[in-house]
Amino acid sequence: MIVFRNPTVFFCCFVFLVGCREERPSNEVDLSTFLLVEYRDLDINPDIIPLNDSLVMPVLYRNPQSLSQFEVSEKKEKFYALMVPAILIAKYHTDQKKAKFESIKERLGRDQTLHPDDSIYLKELLTEYKCKELQELDLKLITHPVSIVLAQAAVESGWGSSRFFLEANNIFGIWSLNKNEPRIRAVFSRAGYPIYLKKYDNLAESVEDYFGTLARVKAYQKFREKRRETDDPFELIPFLNRYSEQGQEYTRKIANLIKNNDLTRFDQFQVDPEALVKLE
Repeated sequence: MIVFRNPTVFFCCFVFLVGCREERPSNEVDLSTFLLVEYRDLDINPDIIPLNDSLVMPVLYRNPQSLSQFEVSEKKEKFYALMVPAILIAKYHTDQKKAKFESIKERLGRDQTLHPDDSIYLKELLTEYKCKELQELDLKLITHPVSIVLAQAAVESGWGSSRFFLEANNIFGIWSLNKNEPRIRAVFSRAGYPIYLKKYDNLAESVEDYFGTLARVKAYQKFREKRRETDDPFELIPFLNRYSEQGQEYTRKIANLIKNNDLTRFDQFQVDPEALVKLE
Protein backbone atom coordinates (compact mmCIF):
# COMPACT_ATOMS: atom_id res chain seq x y z
CA MET A 1 0.00 0.00 0.00
CA ILE A 2 1.24 3.52 -0.72
CA VAL A 3 0.09 6.30 1.56
CA PHE A 4 0.79 9.89 0.60
CA ARG A 5 1.41 12.45 3.33
CA ASN A 6 2.28 16.11 3.39
CA PRO A 7 5.94 17.00 4.05
CA THR A 8 5.34 17.93 7.72
CA VAL A 9 3.80 14.56 8.61
CA PHE A 10 6.42 12.80 6.49
CA PHE A 11 9.25 14.52 8.40
CA CYS A 12 7.71 13.80 11.80
CA CYS A 13 7.39 10.10 11.00
CA PHE A 14 11.08 10.00 10.08
CA VAL A 15 12.04 11.68 13.35
CA PHE A 16 10.09 8.99 15.16
CA LEU A 17 11.84 6.24 13.23
CA VAL A 18 15.41 7.49 13.73
CA GLY A 19 17.41 4.90 15.63
CA CYS A 20 15.41 1.91 14.39
CA ARG A 21 16.85 1.79 10.87
CA GLU A 22 17.00 -1.69 9.43
CA GLU A 23 18.70 -2.84 6.25
CA ARG A 24 16.13 -4.71 4.19
CA PRO A 25 16.98 -6.93 1.22
CA SER A 26 15.58 -5.42 -1.98
CA ASN A 27 13.62 -8.62 -2.72
CA GLU A 28 11.95 -8.78 0.71
CA VAL A 29 8.41 -7.45 0.88
CA ASP A 30 6.58 -6.94 4.16
CA LEU A 31 2.82 -6.68 3.77
CA SER A 32 2.56 -5.25 7.28
CA THR A 33 4.21 -1.99 6.17
CA PHE A 34 3.19 0.95 4.06
CA LEU A 35 5.34 3.46 2.23
CA LEU A 36 5.34 7.12 3.19
CA VAL A 37 5.82 9.22 0.08
CA GLU A 38 6.69 12.89 0.15
CA TYR A 39 5.49 15.29 -2.55
CA ARG A 40 7.56 18.29 -3.58
CA ASP A 41 6.34 21.03 -5.92
CA LEU A 42 9.18 21.95 -8.25
CA ASP A 43 7.49 25.15 -9.37
CA ILE A 44 7.71 26.32 -5.74
CA ASN A 45 10.88 24.58 -4.58
CA PRO A 46 13.10 23.74 -7.58
CA ASP A 47 15.59 21.67 -5.56
CA ILE A 48 15.87 18.00 -6.47
CA ILE A 49 17.48 15.83 -3.77
CA PRO A 50 20.69 14.31 -5.19
CA LEU A 51 21.20 10.55 -5.08
CA ASN A 52 24.11 10.27 -2.69
CA ASP A 53 23.26 6.83 -1.38
CA SER A 54 21.77 3.56 -2.65
CA LEU A 55 18.99 3.97 -0.09
CA VAL A 56 16.57 6.45 -1.64
CA MET A 57 13.92 8.54 0.05
CA PRO A 58 10.58 8.14 -1.78
CA VAL A 59 10.03 11.67 -3.03
CA LEU A 60 7.70 12.46 -5.90
CA TYR A 61 8.21 15.80 -7.63
CA ARG A 62 5.12 17.64 -8.79
CA ASN A 63 5.18 19.95 -11.80
CA PRO A 64 8.50 18.76 -13.30
CA GLN A 65 10.46 21.54 -14.94
CA SER A 66 12.68 21.40 -18.02
CA LEU A 67 16.32 20.61 -17.24
CA SER A 68 17.58 22.12 -20.49
CA GLN A 69 19.28 25.07 -18.76
CA PHE A 70 21.82 22.78 -17.09
CA GLU A 71 25.07 21.46 -18.51
CA VAL A 72 24.79 17.91 -19.85
CA SER A 73 26.37 16.12 -16.89
CA GLU A 74 24.33 18.08 -14.32
CA LYS A 75 21.15 17.64 -16.35
CA LYS A 76 21.61 13.88 -16.37
CA GLU A 77 22.24 13.65 -12.63
CA LYS A 78 19.14 15.74 -11.93
CA PHE A 79 17.12 13.53 -14.26
CA TYR A 80 18.29 10.42 -12.38
CA ALA A 81 17.43 12.06 -9.05
CA LEU A 82 13.98 12.92 -10.41
CA MET A 83 13.30 9.48 -11.86
CA VAL A 84 14.89 6.90 -9.54
CA PRO A 85 12.56 7.57 -6.56
CA ALA A 86 9.54 7.31 -8.89
CA ILE A 87 10.83 4.01 -10.31
CA LEU A 88 11.43 2.56 -6.85
CA ILE A 89 7.97 3.62 -5.66
CA ALA A 90 6.40 1.92 -8.68
CA LYS A 91 8.51 -1.18 -8.07
CA TYR A 92 7.47 -1.24 -4.42
CA HIS A 93 3.80 -1.06 -5.38
CA THR A 94 4.16 -3.92 -7.89
CA ASP A 95 6.14 -5.99 -5.40
CA GLN A 96 3.33 -5.50 -2.87
CA LYS A 97 0.85 -6.81 -5.41
CA LYS A 98 3.04 -9.84 -6.03
CA ALA A 99 3.52 -10.53 -2.31
CA LYS A 100 -0.22 -10.38 -1.68
CA PHE A 101 -0.88 -12.62 -4.68
CA GLU A 102 1.66 -15.17 -3.44
CA SER A 103 0.06 -15.15 0.01
CA ILE A 104 -3.36 -15.86 -1.54
CA LYS A 105 -1.90 -18.55 -3.81
CA GLU A 106 -0.27 -20.26 -0.83
CA ARG A 107 -3.60 -20.43 0.99
CA LEU A 108 -5.25 -21.84 -2.12
CA GLY A 109 -2.53 -24.50 -2.25
CA ARG A 110 -3.48 -25.52 1.30
CA ASP A 111 -7.16 -25.70 0.24
CA GLN A 112 -8.08 -22.84 2.52
CA THR A 113 -11.24 -20.84 1.89
CA LEU A 114 -10.41 -17.30 0.82
CA HIS A 115 -11.88 -14.23 2.43
CA PRO A 116 -14.29 -12.55 -0.03
CA ASP A 117 -11.98 -9.51 -0.21
CA ASP A 118 -9.09 -11.74 -1.29
CA SER A 119 -11.25 -13.41 -3.94
CA ILE A 120 -12.21 -10.01 -5.33
CA TYR A 121 -8.56 -8.85 -5.24
CA LEU A 122 -7.43 -11.96 -7.12
CA LYS A 123 -10.14 -11.53 -9.76
CA GLU A 124 -9.16 -7.88 -10.23
CA LEU A 125 -5.49 -8.83 -10.64
CA LEU A 126 -6.32 -11.44 -13.27
CA THR A 127 -8.39 -8.85 -15.16
CA GLU A 128 -5.80 -6.08 -14.81
CA TYR A 129 -2.98 -8.25 -16.16
CA LYS A 130 -5.13 -10.07 -18.73
CA CYS A 131 -4.50 -13.51 -17.26
CA LYS A 132 -6.64 -16.63 -17.50
CA GLU A 133 -4.56 -18.69 -15.08
CA LEU A 134 -2.68 -17.98 -11.86
CA GLN A 135 0.61 -19.17 -13.37
CA GLU A 136 0.51 -16.24 -15.79
CA LEU A 137 0.49 -13.76 -12.91
CA ASP A 138 3.72 -15.24 -11.58
CA LEU A 139 5.39 -14.17 -14.80
CA LYS A 140 3.72 -10.80 -15.13
CA LEU A 141 4.23 -9.47 -11.60
CA ILE A 142 7.99 -9.18 -12.01
CA THR A 143 9.56 -5.79 -12.60
CA HIS A 144 12.92 -5.30 -14.29
CA PRO A 145 16.18 -3.43 -13.57
CA VAL A 146 16.15 0.29 -12.85
CA SER A 147 18.85 0.80 -15.50
CA ILE A 148 16.50 -0.28 -18.30
CA VAL A 149 13.66 1.90 -17.01
CA LEU A 150 15.98 4.90 -16.71
CA ALA A 151 17.41 4.42 -20.20
CA GLN A 152 13.98 4.13 -21.79
CA ALA A 153 12.76 7.11 -19.78
CA ALA A 154 15.68 9.20 -21.05
CA VAL A 155 15.10 8.20 -24.68
CA GLU A 156 11.31 8.46 -24.65
CA SER A 157 11.17 11.80 -22.80
CA GLY A 158 14.29 13.43 -24.25
CA TRP A 159 15.87 13.48 -20.79
CA GLY A 160 12.73 15.02 -19.35
CA SER A 161 12.27 17.68 -22.00
CA SER A 162 9.21 16.39 -23.90
CA ARG A 163 5.87 18.20 -23.63
CA PHE A 164 4.21 14.96 -22.54
CA PHE A 165 6.69 14.61 -19.67
CA LEU A 166 6.33 18.21 -18.52
CA GLU A 167 2.58 18.60 -18.96
CA ALA A 168 1.26 15.08 -18.35
CA ASN A 169 3.92 13.20 -16.34
CA ASN A 170 3.92 10.82 -19.32
CA ILE A 171 7.49 9.52 -19.40
CA PHE A 172 7.22 6.78 -22.00
CA GLY A 173 4.86 8.27 -24.56
CA ILE A 174 2.05 5.85 -23.74
CA TRP A 175 -1.05 6.48 -25.83
CA SER A 176 -4.60 6.90 -24.60
CA LEU A 177 -7.46 5.14 -26.38
CA ASN A 178 -10.07 6.02 -23.75
CA LYS A 179 -11.71 9.42 -24.09
CA ASN A 180 -12.91 9.24 -20.48
CA GLU A 181 -9.44 9.12 -18.92
CA PRO A 182 -7.15 12.13 -18.35
CA ARG A 183 -5.09 12.75 -21.49
CA ILE A 184 -3.57 15.38 -23.76
CA ARG A 185 -3.62 15.62 -27.52
CA ALA A 186 -0.43 15.20 -29.52
CA VAL A 187 0.47 17.74 -32.20
CA PHE A 188 0.92 14.89 -34.69
CA SER A 189 -1.68 12.46 -36.00
CA ARG A 190 -1.67 9.07 -37.67
CA ALA A 191 -3.61 8.24 -40.83
CA GLY A 192 -5.53 11.48 -40.35
CA TYR A 193 -6.71 10.58 -36.85
CA PRO A 194 -5.73 12.57 -33.74
CA ILE A 195 -3.46 10.91 -31.19
CA TYR A 196 -3.82 11.31 -27.46
CA LEU A 197 -1.38 10.45 -24.70
CA LYS A 198 -2.25 9.54 -21.13
CA LYS A 199 -1.98 12.12 -18.40
CA TYR A 200 -0.78 10.88 -15.02
CA ASP A 201 -1.01 12.39 -11.55
CA ASN A 202 2.69 11.78 -10.92
CA LEU A 203 5.80 10.13 -12.34
CA ALA A 204 5.44 6.94 -10.28
CA GLU A 205 1.98 6.40 -11.75
CA SER A 206 3.50 6.68 -15.23
CA VAL A 207 6.23 4.14 -14.39
CA GLU A 208 3.68 1.74 -12.93
CA ASP A 209 1.58 1.91 -16.10
CA TYR A 210 4.74 1.27 -18.13
CA PHE A 211 5.45 -1.85 -16.02
CA GLY A 212 1.85 -2.89 -16.59
CA THR A 213 2.18 -2.41 -20.35
CA LEU A 214 5.22 -4.68 -20.51
CA ALA A 215 3.39 -7.19 -18.31
CA ARG A 216 0.16 -7.33 -20.32
CA VAL A 217 1.04 -6.89 -23.98
CA LYS A 218 1.65 -10.07 -25.96
CA ALA A 219 4.55 -8.48 -27.87
CA TYR A 220 6.65 -8.60 -24.68
CA GLN A 221 6.05 -12.27 -23.82
CA LYS A 222 9.65 -13.25 -24.62
CA PHE A 223 10.91 -10.31 -22.58
CA ARG A 224 8.89 -11.55 -19.59
CA GLU A 225 10.15 -15.10 -20.01
CA LYS A 226 13.74 -13.90 -20.18
CA ARG A 227 13.19 -11.73 -17.10
CA ARG A 228 12.35 -14.84 -15.11
CA GLU A 229 15.76 -16.26 -16.07
CA THR A 230 17.94 -13.20 -15.49
CA ASP A 231 18.06 -9.61 -14.29
CA ASP A 232 21.07 -8.75 -16.49
CA PRO A 233 19.91 -5.66 -18.42
CA PHE A 234 22.09 -6.42 -21.44
CA GLU A 235 20.51 -9.86 -21.81
CA LEU A 236 17.02 -8.42 -21.47
CA ILE A 237 17.26 -5.41 -23.76
CA PRO A 238 17.21 -7.31 -27.10
CA PHE A 239 13.71 -8.54 -26.19
CA LEU A 240 12.43 -4.95 -26.17
CA ASN A 241 12.88 -4.65 -29.93
CA ARG A 242 9.12 -4.32 -30.41
CA TYR A 243 8.82 -1.37 -28.06
CA SER A 244 9.76 0.97 -30.89
CA GLU A 245 9.34 1.00 -34.65
CA GLN A 246 13.14 1.34 -34.75
CA GLY A 247 13.46 -2.29 -33.67
CA GLN A 248 17.04 -3.41 -33.11
CA GLU A 249 18.32 0.13 -33.58
CA TYR A 250 16.21 1.12 -30.59
CA THR A 251 17.57 -1.69 -28.40
CA ARG A 252 21.15 -0.79 -29.39
CA LYS A 253 20.44 2.80 -28.39
CA ILE A 254 19.12 1.67 -24.98
CA ALA A 255 22.10 -0.65 -24.40
CA ASN A 256 24.60 2.06 -25.35
CA LEU A 257 22.91 4.60 -23.12
CA ILE A 258 23.11 2.23 -20.15
CA LYS A 259 26.75 1.41 -20.83
CA ASN A 260 27.94 4.95 -21.58
CA ASN A 261 26.23 6.42 -18.51
CA ASP A 262 26.94 3.54 -16.13
CA LEU A 263 23.23 3.18 -15.35
CA THR A 264 23.68 -0.29 -13.86
CA ARG A 265 24.93 1.50 -10.71
CA PHE A 266 21.26 2.19 -9.96
CA ASP A 267 20.17 -1.45 -10.15
CA GLN A 268 20.98 -2.06 -6.48
CA PHE A 269 19.21 1.07 -5.27
CA GLN A 270 16.17 0.58 -3.05
CA VAL A 271 13.69 2.56 -1.02
CA ASP A 272 15.16 3.76 2.27
CA PRO A 273 13.78 1.52 5.06
CA GLU A 274 13.08 4.65 7.10
CA ALA A 275 10.16 5.33 4.77
CA LEU A 276 8.56 1.96 5.54
CA VAL A 277 6.15 2.29 8.45
CA LYS A 278 4.58 -0.62 10.29
CA LEU A 279 0.82 -0.93 10.14
CA GLU A 280 -0.90 -1.00 13.52
